[in-house]
Amino acid sequence: MKDVGPEAAPGHPFTAPAAPEPPTEWGELRRDCLVINTTKSSCEENESAHEAVADCMSRLVRTKWDAPGGDLISRLLLGSDSQGAPMPEEGLVATGQAPLPADHETTAGSIATMAAHLSADHARGELLLADRSQIRSAVEETLRFDRNGTFGSGRHSCLGRPLARTKFQAVLGVLLERLPTLGLPVNPGDFCRHDGMLTAPRRELPVTW
Repeated sequence: MKDVGPEAAPGHPFTAPAAPEPPTEWGELRRDCLVINTTKSSCEENESAHEAVADCMSRLVRTKWDAPGGDLISRLLLGSDSQGAPMPEEGLVATGQAPLPADHETTAGSIATMAAHLSADHARGELLLADRSQIRSAVEETLRFDRNGTFGSGRHSCLGRPLARTKFQAVLGVLLERLPTLGLPVNPGDFCRHDGMLTAPRRELPVTW
């Protein structure tokens, strides 16, 4: 993003954990995930989006059979259960499919929120640069800004919360180090969110540096 500039920066510069690189139909996959994450989709639209994402993951699984890498799907292909049986393709597809709307979309939206709060007040960034041990606390405060109980609680607690927190801390550290002058060209109150989205992401996040 730093090299290409704000206007050319992709909206989702992070790959999903299931694959080391975006598939060729990444744009369509993102749109399908948005349909899954919205409350405005009809049952038919939601079912069609789920099928499209499953088809994409099924093709990815078959690709990893021939050329495994260091991604989640490749690692699962090498594993087996207590009886020595490998995970069936249906399980691999479901495991790879779940992080896309449940992890990737939510994480991307939360990172945008974190970047917005950081960019709105350079004093916060300067404090974190002076004492990077506070990054963890800063992430927790960012998660609390919009809604508390981000990861649920009790038996409904999100299984991916440790991974999500690790991602946020890593991204915040990189932003502070590489883009210490990150700023907002607009008022934070002017940001628009996607209506009807389960994760309430921002439509855009214009920044300067």
